[in-house]
Amino acid sequence: MDRLTLFDYINGRCSRSEAEAVRKWAEENPENREYLQSLMGVMAIDSSKTATEEEYSSFMKLIRKRQYSAFRRLAAVAAAIVFLVSLAANIIFFTSKEEQLQTEPYAHYLDNQLPLDSLTQVISVSRGARSSVVLPDGSKVWLNSDSRLTFPLSFAADKRCVTLSGEAYFDVVSNEECPMLISLKDDYMIEVKGTEFNVRSYEDEEGTQTVLYSGVINLFRKNTEKQSVSKVYNMKPNEICTVEEESIVVQHSTEDKLAKISSWKDGNIYFDNTSLGEVLRRIERHHGVNIKVSDPSILDYSITAHFEDESAVQIMNMLRYCAPIDYKVKGNDFTLFRR
Repeated sequence: MDRLTLFDYINGRCSRSEAEAVRKWAEENPENREYLQSLMGVMAIDSSKTATEEEYSSFMKLIRKRQYSAFRRLAAVAAAIVFLVSLAANIIFFTSKEEQLQTEPYAHYLDNQLPLDSLTQVISVSRGARSSVVLPDGSKVWLNSDSRLTFPLSFAADKRCVTLSGEAYFDVVSNEECPMLISLKDDYMIEVKGTEFNVRSYEDEEGTQTVLYSGVINLFRKNTEKQSVSKVYNMKPNEICTVEEESIVVQHSTEDKLAKISSWKDGNIYFDNTSLGEVLRRIERHHGVNIKVSDPSILDYSITAHFEDESAVQIMNMLRYCAPIDYKVKGNDFTLFRR
């Protein structure tokens, strides 16, 4: 299989027949599968940058030094991490393991278990970076800073299971017979058969926000103790659904506002009467900086602004005009205080 076809597959630019040919080629033997994974590592970089020939050459030299052992069926947990590479502030690693993905929207999905010899891929995007990936079915996912996506090299015949921590924009290939099931924090899950939506579910933030741009998606919550699943809400286009503990808030919004929510894919940040605490948290992730607040009372202020190409320092200077605050900076560390 030539490298250009593999790159087209990873970027979602190949035809259906070419994609099927790549998948069959990857399943022929472990060496093909490992080579495909190594190329995915090259592609999982900051979406605003392109790997240089020098970076690619260095990366491939490292891969050739690390020989993978063949997959073996084990009675217990499979082998630990077999690959770890960091490139352009992003990390992608793969683990072969015998465990159950935590995506189970229906009772008959409670036995959802990856085959012992299947490979789970984990793409982790660091703060200050963004990335994108094409899933085995051709669906595209854009990952925001400080996010992590887990998915198998090959989906099952009746369900497409992934796990998300952070924020992502999904463009899911339609398949009525094989829904995509996305596990989120607090045992919440999204079922989608083919549509576009944005979901924000960071572990250190309260609640989960889902924005639907087209089609229909279902939101579920699993009760692990009772081994049961209940539907929380059936979302429709142009809706924003925020789930926090047991409460659900649904808003029907304009296309303009919805576009602003997912504009992070293009490097934009919009704040609409947003609390300063959330503003600072998003700036930390977007720019990969650390922000401390010496006077908690300044967090009571709200900010309305739009940032595009501004640096963290430029944003701080603009915030000074929005509220009576000032800052000190040392390297990547900012300290805010009342002016």
